[in-house]
Amino acid sequence: MRIKLILTILILMSILVSCSDIPGVSKIFSSDGSSSGSGRGFEVKFSQAPKSGTTLTQNDNFAIVIDVSNYIVSDKPVSGKLCLKDSSSDSYGGIKSNECKYFNVPPGEEVNDKLFPGQIDPLRFPSQGFYSYTRLDEISIDNEITADLYYDTQNEAGAVACIAMPQIENAPKNCIGSQRLSIQQQDSPLEVSSINIEPSTIDQSTVRLKLELTLSKKEKFTLLSPGNLDNSALDERVKIDIALRSGTLTQPLSCQGVSQGFIEFRPNQNEKIIKCTASIKLNQEFENIPVIINTVYGVKKTIQGPKFKLKKEESVA
Repeated sequence: MRIKLILTILILMSILVSCSDIPGVSKIFSSDGSSSGSGRGFEVKFSQAPKSGTTLTQNDNFAIVIDVSNYIVSDKPVSGKLCLKDSSSDSYGGIKSNECKYFNVPPGEEVNDKLFPGQIDPLRFPSQGFYSYTRLDEISIDNEITADLYYDTQNEAGAVACIAMPQIENAPKNCIGSQRLSIQQQDSPLEVSSINIEPSTIDQSTVRLKLELTLSKKEKFTLLSPGNLDNSALDERVKIDIALRSGTLTQPLSCQGVSQGFIEFRPNQNEKIIKCTASIKLNQEFENIPVIINTVYGVKKTIQGPKFKLKKEESVA
């Protein structure tokens, strides 16, 4: 994915350089920036389970089968685990607390504008035999099956800012002043939803850049630190790397709230704004400066399954 992203940015940079005087083209990265990504993310479905609204009686046998599909287009598979549980007490049998299976799902693939998910064999709970409930009461009990999905993933996002030397009169309009950049990135639960750049003058060839980017959750889930799948403690940290490229050099940035390469989300926080500064020495009157952001994090998501009742089978008189 990184190679593909860099190639895309280089192609877009060449368009900016060669077409900066063509009406409309010079505005590609100047304002009204947007985020683009393909795919439907990570999908989990109950393909076999008791039907919602039904009643299971004592010793009714059942199994749970779950289909896992990965619509994230990347160059790496997704590794994780799926844990199953029900809402009734273990004293009634059924599904023991947090029965888990590990998986490794290939990435999705886009062919001729059609998206094909990476898939694995369905996950069956239990691996052998069946579940059943015992020692039930004559009064019905509400029961629900849920699955907790855990996996590690990453997102690579790229954009290009056009920066002009101070006091250059013939610089393209999209290279002057504040810019909201257009973003290229893969489909991911945590996306870079905006990147804003504001340049200011240091000297005739050096510019200070203020960069403000926003990370946003696209769906409801809990962030986990990467590699934290087997730790029950919720440590909502994201590993992040932000780079500016000037020529062949990577420019250092100073970013608020980034500690040892990590940023932290508060519980139930859905958006995080990161503010950075960097000094760029320009070798031309105006240059295209790629901005590359790489995030690595874990995901915990709860998938609601069927709701049904449990009741002791009535004896026949």
